Amino acid sequence: MVKENCFTQVERNLRGFQDKLTRREQLVKHIISHSFPSPNHFKINIDGVSLHNPGQAGGGVIKKFDSAVIAVFAKPFGIACNNYVEFYTLEERLILAYQLQYHPIQIESDLALLINVIHERFRPPWKLLIVAVNCRQRLSKCGWSIFHIFREANMAADILAKRATSYQGATV
Repeated sequence: MVKENCFTQVERNLRGFQDKLTRREQLVKHIISHSFPSPNHFKINIDGVSLHNPGQAGGGVIKKFDSAVIAVFAKPFGIACNNYVEFYTLEERLILAYQLQYHPIQIESDLALLINVIHERFRPPWKLLIVAVNCRQRLSKCGWSIFHIFREANMAADILAKRATSYQGATV
């Protein structure tokens, strides 16, 4: 009888623990999930990849508010660190978005440094100062927002950037 009560109590505790894990997993899935752009906005997901830092390439995706993909891009940058690649990838996508009148825009990146520099919370490393200023100037011409996302939610941009490391000077 005592063993049954003990097992029953352990079983209840395990069920409670599993329920807590399930709620935690659901929360993590919500935090690390893809989000659609706001109505009438365009979304740019970017990622810079530096294999063996310094390494090589950047890439990403531009989408419309209805989640239709407008453009994908992957470009080798030669030998560069990941911060450099991510900043230059942003600058090039902002040029494209401005030329094609894709605005207002929402930008997502997994590089917290980039987000903080664009929001002017941090001063950029001196090598990236000009690029950061250029990005801010381009953003001042249109409505914009920029957010940090987890790497797991930025998979499409990450895959494109990694793929670009094998390209020889071509932009896709």
